Amino acid sequence: MQTTEFLLKSFPFPSGAFDDEMKIQVHEETYVGSLDPVASFIVPVHNQESMIVGNLELIREHAALNHEIVVIADGCTDGSLEKIMGWFATVRNQPARTARVVVVEIREGVFETISDSIGIHLSFAPLIIEIQADMSIQHPGFDKELFDALALNPDVFAVSGRGAHSLSRLPHFRLNSTRPARMMAALGLRASRWWNGRRGAYIPSLAEYLLSDSIGRVGDLVDLPTQLTKSSCLYIHETVMRGPLAFSRENYTSLGGFDTAAFFLGNDDHDLVLRAWIEKRQLAAYLPIRFDSPLEAGSTRAVKSPAETRRFQALQSYYVEAERESVLSQHGPTNQSRTRSIRKLPRVRRSTQ
Repeated sequence: MQTTEFLLKSFPFPSGAFDDEMKIQVHEETYVGSLDPVASFIVPVHNQESMIVGNLELIREHAALNHEIVVIADGCTDGSLEKIMGWFATVRNQPARTARVVVVEIREGVFETISDSIGIHLSFAPLIIEIQADMSIQHPGFDKELFDALALNPDVFAVSGRGAHSLSRLPHFRLNSTRPARMMAALGLRASRWWNGRRGAYIPSLAEYLLSDSIGRVGDLVDLPTQLTKSSCLYIHETVMRGPLAFSRENYTSLGGFDTAAFFLGNDDHDLVLRAWIEKRQLAAYLPIRFDSPLEAGSTRAVKSPAETRRFQALQSYYVEAERESVLSQHGPTNQSRTRSIRKLPRVRRSTQ
């Protein structure tokens, strides 16, 4: 195992509200005899000691491609880092398809946007798949299916295994709209939930898809139990979110990555997708992937200490202003030319179970 220490300012992206001189330790190991990885799994972790090892092993168990795993232990105050390092030591005994493991240790914590950006920068496989630490993947060959969906659709920038929706669903646009618009949005949301139901949240009918402003496990629907059916369709929509979220390294790099100057937790994925549309006319899509993700397991819902609460509120205040300069805020829902569609994926290219 090799250990290297970096400063936050060493990375090629803005550090936003965080200290440039923050020290970051990187532990990595490449396994002899392993083939070059096709996929990079990026897994940011904050205080999830009870599930992190099991979820990392589920990624390894269900991956069909040679891969590397980059785990970012971001400001963990429980036993998460120790659990991760213990898991790290066991992988070398049976690497299987895992060609490389990297563990990034960030003591103070930089939250999701910079954590993902660091992880992506330290990885090198052509396919990037971001997976949140509270997601237990239950889908054999999920990485191959995401890879094929992108390969078969070069006009698609990102594919989410969790869900997709219109940009107007984002709180930023709802809060800055007029009162009648907010009322219409609320009515539309209720109608979409009625049309979608629990089954439609996974694989909707054409009517459910066209009459709803969202699809998949959006918002609190992430708590639904994993679906049993498998979709052979790719659903094109305005934007998609993490969990698991796949895109090519080439396309990600050409856009300059996540906007770390304007975001620290959330909405950076929507900003990235919108930039892909504006700059490259590339689309976003949803491909249902089976996973479990209980709401209570998410780190953002965990009880915070008074000091953590004060720091979080200060960061929110800073980034509310910073986000005003982002592409997402300045261009908003400008996707009139982007129509929703459903594409059939050839079964011959799909991974088998």
